[in-house]
Amino acid sequence: MIWIMTNISKQQKYEQMLQQLIRTLRAMQKSSLLMIHATDEQNFLEQVCKIIIEDCGHAMVWIGYKQFDEEKSVKPVASAGFEENYLKSLKISWADTPRGRGPTGTAIRTGKMVLCKDILTDPDFEPWREEALKRGYSSSISFPLLMDEEPFGAMMIYSKVADPFSENEQELLTKLAHDLAYGIKTIRVNLELKQAREDLELKVEQRTAQLQKTLMDLDAEKQKFQDLLNKIPAYVALITLDQEIIYTNKNFTEYFGEPGNQKCYEVFFGRSQICDNCKAKKVFDSHQEFHWEAVCQNDRTYEISDFKYEGDQDQPLVLEIGVDITDKRNMEQLIISKILETEERDRRRFASDLHDDLGPTLSAIKIQLSLLGKVSSAKEKTELLAVCDQLLMEGIDKIRTVANNIMPSLVESYGLETAINSFINRMAIACQIKFNIKSNLKGYRLRKESELHLYRIVTELVNNTIKHSEASKVKIELKLTDQELKIIYADNGKGYTIINDDLHLTGTGIENMRNRINLLHGTIEFINKKGKTIVIINKPLAQRTSLKLLSK
Repeated sequence: MIWIMTNISKQQKYEQMLQQLIRTLRAMQKSSLLMIHATDEQNFLEQVCKIIIEDCGHAMVWIGYKQFDEEKSVKPVASAGFEENYLKSLKISWADTPRGRGPTGTAIRTGKMVLCKDILTDPDFEPWREEALKRGYSSSISFPLLMDEEPFGAMMIYSKVADPFSENEQELLTKLAHDLAYGIKTIRVNLELKQAREDLELKVEQRTAQLQKTLMDLDAEKQKFQDLLNKIPAYVALITLDQEIIYTNKNFTEYFGEPGNQKCYEVFFGRSQICDNCKAKKVFDSHQEFHWEAVCQNDRTYEISDFKYEGDQDQPLVLEIGVDITDKRNMEQLIISKILETEERDRRRFASDLHDDLGPTLSAIKIQLSLLGKVSSAKEKTELLAVCDQLLMEGIDKIRTVANNIMPSLVESYGLETAINSFINRMAIACQIKFNIKSNLKGYRLRKESELHLYRIVTELVNNTIKHSEASKVKIELKLTDQELKIIYADNGKGYTIINDDLHLTGTGIENMRNRINLLHGTIEFINKKGKTIVIINKPLAQRTSLKLLSK
């Protein structure tokens, strides 16, 4: 009979334990489902406590987080079941002190589960025994809550029965505590991610607003700059290494139209290939600025300046600014033309006057010579001869001047090359200078006014050499290409005056040469080399104008 009763008691206890495990499993399932959808940590904690009480049937459960204050206290954050202000009386610590050696403090401090089978006899529970017994608690079990293997709190379950927690239930509750900690971590991570996303979205929104404002400010500044460039009385262009035009202002399009995909030499000069003396290329190669003049295919003359410029991403560019000086040059040309016309008229009149004066001079010489036979004294003859010598020198000077001034008729009839050769031959006879002339003109003719001005420049250079340089040799080279006529003049004389390392070029003759070459849209360059001066004259030739062959 006793054996039968014992077996029945064991069977009942087993069934009770099994029922308790089922209830605990149900609590685990509910808490897991709750964890999946939980977004609020406090609500999640309270719901888990409620599930443990309702499904597991224990008297009370509470969850506490460890604090990092001076006492290392444990703060209750959620609870369920019968407690009647029990939690307010706890004053639990997780430090290794009497109030920290109970189940809760030990679980947090060690990271391990702590079982109190009987509150009445457990010495570590002594600080809270009286309050626990008042409320009918007989046993408790504490589970650490771990995050990244570090305890941050604990879950405590109280029962009204001594030693009610079987090993299987302990194992299940340990898993439930693990799930609880994981759920807390997930909620916090999700909140952090949400907050980070919101912060990021806010920063992106703020940054976007800032960028939009910056872009608007840049666009406004760009428009102001564009308006400023459009008001400049000049064309502005940015040119790449490949001679592409990537930016233009309003004046550029008015002068030349939209460049499109055309190269700069196509837009400006109508050429099919890069210019032989491309200034933009020189800027890229030398990193120096260049200032020059050019007649573009729209028949307008521009004073052009090219500068090195860095674009976006340090792209090397040339900033080109061109001022239309056509009206200015036309006015200068008109003024110079009138001056030169007056000079030519004066020269012809002066030549006529010399011709008229030469007869009386010769007559006076004849009279003086006829008197030689009528005087007997040596003194008188010497005086007569001195007078004759003076008259002869005057006559020679007049003849030389007349010959020089009537030379333009030779230019008009036979061309620049023949006129210069004729002039040099005359000068070679009259002075002790050796002239060397090289030319590849081979009978080619320029316009009459161009040949006349170039002839006048050469004669002026020769006259300067004879009068001032004390030279014994002169070299003149006439070099014709499809783009220009270049005249190189050099002598072995003492050269022009140098002041502060610069050529000191003054005087009416120099100014006249410059005026003449400007009238031809050309250049004249004076180079000092080893104390000598080399003069280089460039007369550009328009591509649309063919050179004419002289018909003799």
